[in-house]
Amino acid sequence: MRIALVSPPYDTQLFRIGENLGLRYCAAALGAAGYPVDVLEAALLGIDEAELVRQLTAGGYDMIGFSIMFDEASGSVAQTAGALREAGVKALICVGGHVPSFDYETLLGILPGVDCVVRFEGEATVVALARALEQRDDWRSVPGIAFLDGGLSRVTPVRPLIADLDTVPFPVRDETSRYLGDDHYFLVTTRGCPFVCTFCSVPAFYKEPAGPAWRKRSVGNVVDEMQWLVDVHGARAFSFLDDEFLVGRSGKQRARDLAQEIVARGLSVSWAFECRSDDVDPDLFRSLRDGGLRHVFLGIESGNQRVLDAFDKRTTVEQNAQAIRVVRELGLSLGVGFIMFEPSTTVHELRVNADFLAANRIFSYKALTNKVRVYRGTRLERDLTHDGLLRREGLRLDFSFPDPRVSAAYDLMRELLLPLHEVDQLAKRAAFQIDNLPAAQQGPAMAVLELAESGITSAFATLTGSILDRCDLMGRPEEPPGDDFRASVAAIVEDRRVGLTRTLSDLISSVRSTT
Repeated sequence: MRIALVSPPYDTQLFRIGENLGLRYCAAALGAAGYPVDVLEAALLGIDEAELVRQLTAGGYDMIGFSIMFDEASGSVAQTAGALREAGVKALICVGGHVPSFDYETLLGILPGVDCVVRFEGEATVVALARALEQRDDWRSVPGIAFLDGGLSRVTPVRPLIADLDTVPFPVRDETSRYLGDDHYFLVTTRGCPFVCTFCSVPAFYKEPAGPAWRKRSVGNVVDEMQWLVDVHGARAFSFLDDEFLVGRSGKQRARDLAQEIVARGLSVSWAFECRSDDVDPDLFRSLRDGGLRHVFLGIESGNQRVLDAFDKRTTVEQNAQAIRVVRELGLSLGVGFIMFEPSTTVHELRVNADFLAANRIFSYKALTNKVRVYRGTRLERDLTHDGLLRREGLRLDFSFPDPRVSAAYDLMRELLLPLHEVDQLAKRAAFQIDNLPAAQQGPAMAVLELAESGITSAFATLTGSILDRCDLMGRPEEPPGDDFRASVAAIVEDRRVGLTRTLSDLISSVRSTT
């Protein structure tokens, strides 16, 4: 049996680049069952669809599985699967992920080269499919899949969620696992989330299969994986990609225990996680910092209380600001999830959001241009459908802004501020490098980074204000933004980009020379 699991090419400016742990968990499950797997992540390997097709065609595979993490990936999978069939590849081709789990009927209809969908958690299902193929059994009887039968979609019984995450083998790693080429690795220590934010597909993904909404690995199991990555792969930093790392009192105690175990084992590593703003507690985060915590990603989402309430975040603007202050006062680096644009956004709310970003020094291209994504199975999808605002373009779900001024602001920010995305990425890279310096050496480097971040805030604040001022005029007799306006903003953007890029590049080189 020859098996390949594939992550197709995707836009690394739109989505975070990094290894696909879901794919690698499935590869590990197959390996533990005696089925070696080739993992091909196109974005990490730097290959396009044509090269991916060449490698898959030459591999002589019996089963090929594609991960569809985003709607946009469906087009690449359609072209790749179609090319494989045209090349005479007879392998069982399956797809998995959030998107196909919910919208398997549509997906099977537009991906004629695909045989089946693996729904929800895939470890046990891919092993069962491989075993069915090996034993020449009918793979259509395997639980946890969907497929077409005579043009009609069929589903087999949904598998329950994995009860004990400690029984799942560690994900397969290789030379592409290093995040951005650094000694930095991704981990997942829990699965699921008990909260019900309207835009998030995670609660729905873990709701249909039987099992608890939030499950956790034991502290020992997590640190065993960290130890293995340190010993075998030279890891120095970790990002925990849990949907919600801190859940309730038990989740917070588990985090304390994790920090203590890292220290007890003598692991000299830094780590990061994602959480809600109402999870941030100074005493807890201080103890986590003592165990190696260096970076926190906060799901803030908005600086407008109306929007937070509409998202059912169950947090306040003040909680968001307070969480940012606490993280910074503890000397931890910070990242934020922020949604600038949602269906009911007004120009005034865009200004409020921009003021919040400026006041808290969290401006970024991503934050300024982030439009809420519509995922299947979410309350947002149901609400937009009810209001007649949902647009369907194949697998992609989207909406239009009722206010043309907001629509213009979205388009202009994405177009004109894009060159500053490079600056954002360099600032994140610099923060990572500084986080891994000895504490005594961090001060001077951090001072340079803070100066650069002030420059980023100033640039974004000025440019955002100009764009919103011009878009506000669209409701009056004045002309909408034209070529002269675009040219003047572009010139300012390029000037700021050049200066900030030079500063941050020099900082990264300087930090690297000391490590």
